Amino acid sequence: MPPNKSENPPSLLREATRADHLILTEIDRAASKAPWPAGVILAELESPDTRTFLSLEPNEFRPVAFAMVSVTGDEARLINIATRPDQQRQGHAMALLARAREVALEHGARYLKLEVRRSNQPAQGLYAGFGFVRIGVKPLYYIATREDAIAMILELAPRKGRLHRERNIGQHT
Repeated sequence: MPPNKSENPPSLLREATRADHLILTEIDRAASKAPWPAGVILAELESPDTRTFLSLEPNEFRPVAFAMVSVTGDEARLINIATRPDQQRQGHAMALLARAREVALEHGARYLKLEVRRSNQPAQGLYAGFGFVRIGVKPLYYIATREDAIAMILELAPRKGRLHRERNIGQHT
């Protein structure tokens, strides 16, 4: 019987470098309805506030997924995460989320935020399973596809009382 893909999570992550920008662009184009331009990916790779990690396919060690996390003050943001469609549901995104959480904690962030397309139910389920909670809606956040975003947050440092209540956050500019 073939092994269950979920039993074989990726074991290898590495930090991306400027030289990886075309690989990241290729993964994003394969995975996203509205991929980022190569120049935007390169700019994030060069940003001192952003850390980018690649998940490698465990047998061939080829990059199949990536995540970008930005930390400023006590806030960390998962600004992009993408997995090649043929590698989805194999643990790559979960490993990258765990690394993003580690980076946020290492830099003293109290929470990790993200936005996800309203239509992307599988990703919303992944994030909820990781501990993210929905805090609101950003109408028409994804301008190219005219789609709302669901804003989610993961508390890294507990606070007294509830951290956030769900609300309509307003239009992204």
